[in-house]
Amino acid sequence: MKYFIENQVVFNTDDGTLTDTSTQEIISLPVPAVRLLEEFSRSDGRNLTREYLLEKVWEEHGLQATDGNLRQYISILRRHLSALGFPELIVTLPRVGFKVHPGIAITLDAVLPELQAQSNSTDDKTASFVESTPKNGLATTGLKTVSYFLSAGVIFTLLLWYVVVGREQIDNSVITSGDCEIILVKNVSQEVEKKIINHIHRILSNNKLVCTKDNFIVFDQQRSVSSGNNSRTMLSFCTKGEDGNTTSCENFYRYQIMEHKNG
Repeated sequence: MKYFIENQVVFNTDDGTLTDTSTQEIISLPVPAVRLLEEFSRSDGRNLTREYLLEKVWEEHGLQATDGNLRQYISILRRHLSALGFPELIVTLPRVGFKVHPGIAITLDAVLPELQAQSNSTDDKTASFVESTPKNGLATTGLKTVSYFLSAGVIFTLLLWYVVVGREQIDNSVITSGDCEIILVKNVSQEVEKKIINHIHRILSNNKLVCTKDNFIVFDQQRSVSSGNNSRTMLSFCTKGEDGNTTSCENFYRYQIMEHKNG
């Protein structure tokens, strides 16, 4: 399994290496450090307690778990990550544990099963729900679509800001679908709005989620500045408590890459 750190470093859990994508420099990690970094990579921004890490990295593998071991391998990870340009990736939480820096994106290089068929199709409705390209446009323009839908911490900062600041202070569009409230970070036309709602329903269905009056969704899509073809879709499925305040959010991130075929 491979994780991308800001698309600059590849973390391969199978061979325990970190690879700089620009220089191809490879760093081999000791096994405990690999297990630690894998826990951070899939944590989706959650706080990881010392007890949790000791259990997952050492105890479950029949190894002695000590605070000294944890400190040693956290230090090893930080040293290697710093050499690759990410000295602040692992954040210490006093008296709690550690977490991934919220400003650093770690994404999984994988295609989820429900999108595998769509990724290999030139008629990829999900991938192009805001595109103006005709249905067969991908085939006639010689473009190849590669897409995946991932949990990610990339939009956590956006959501946190949204919850703290309050909805009334944000320039966005609030729509409803049944009992579900959907907050669009950017205002869109009614035509695009309908397509977004349909797309959101597909995402919820694929992930076995049901949006009720006790939930709300925050949705955004951004196009790459350097390439108008590439886009990032961000969605957060949030749950409200009895007082109406947000209690939790499940975040999803989808990155679509349009590549020209050679020849």
